[in-house]
Amino acid sequence: MKNYTLIRSKRKTVALVIDPDATLTVRAPLRMPVFMIEAIVNSKRQWINRSFEKVKARPTAKIKQFIPDEKFLYLGTEYNLNFTTLKNKYFFDHGFYLSYSLRDKAKTIFESWYKKQAKIIITQRVEFYATQNNLRYKKIRISTAQKRWGSCRDKNLNFNWRLIMAPVNIIDYVVVHELAHLEFKNHSQTFWDQVELVYPPALAARQWLKQYGQLLKI
Repeated sequence: MKNYTLIRSKRKTVALVIDPDATLTVRAPLRMPVFMIEAIVNSKRQWINRSFEKVKARPTAKIKQFIPDEKFLYLGTEYNLNFTTLKNKYFFDHGFYLSYSLRDKAKTIFESWYKKQAKIIITQRVEFYATQNNLRYKKIRISTAQKRWGSCRDKNLNFNWRLIMAPVNIIDYVVVHELAHLEFKNHSQTFWDQVELVYPPALAARQWLKQYGQLLKI
């Protein structure tokens, strides 16, 4: 019984991916018969169910109400939202400040501010690690992807804007991960060895994203 999303590509093996919303994505070779894919999925059913339970047990973010003293993450630290009578103002100074007159546009304003900060800070981290490891890339783009924290395509680097809510060490891990794809196009052991060589706490950062990534939203 099919209860997963099937994505076919020019790959040689089947990969089972548990998504943050506790759904299953199966990545399979272009010509692999469906019955073979089903057999692999069924053989991993216990692992899939255990993984679903782990994902469901992870903390989830509350829907933001944009009310006074509500907390918002920035670089891993929570800051209060403060309202001001200053007309049409929004700024950050050891806390978020927003005009009452802009409350109806609060989510759009927050996202815009986060995206600008993400571009600045992530670019700095990319340049640091690229220079340190003599790597060349083309462009950096801040994305609105729902499931990916980053990607590397044709030497262009894409990073999810929500990363700006995570601690800098988590941002560094994603940056190093995507830079490694400039040399290694897959997730082979050689790729992971390179990531850990450049950024030793990579495994811990990866686990942090799995555990707390759902909190990085507004």
